[in-house]
Amino acid sequence: MYDMEEELVVNFLAEAEESVIETERLIMALESGKNKAAALTELFRVMHNLKGSAAAVGLSGLVQIAHAEESLLSKLSAGTVSLTPGLVTLLLRCNDHFSVCLAKIRISIDADTSHPALLSEVESLR
Repeated sequence: MYDMEEELVVNFLAEAEESVIETERLIMALESGKNKAAALTELFRVMHNLKGSAAAVGLSGLVQIAHAEESLLSKLSAGTVSLTPGLVTLLLRCNDHFSVCLAKIRISIDADTSHPALLSEVESLR
């Protein structure tokens, strides 16, 4: 029997795992300063897609952090937040959180994907 929900989760995981790899590459590109505007635009796009995909499968914890990160990236793009080593570290920590959550979701779609402390830290900068 065809299980649409299971297929959605499988597709989400495959797409999200690619997004985590791409996000790390883009954060490193952003940090290096080469093509900063292009890296920032692409990073925002990847985060936006990750947020939408997580929402489609009901992972509100990931949606919240992705949304907060999107807002932070918008501020960075607008120049109201500066790219600092601490901000780069925070972006990488968010990406690590996504990676850990994906491993948890492989075990159970009902896994807790929230991280209130990390969410609060990102929100404090946006």
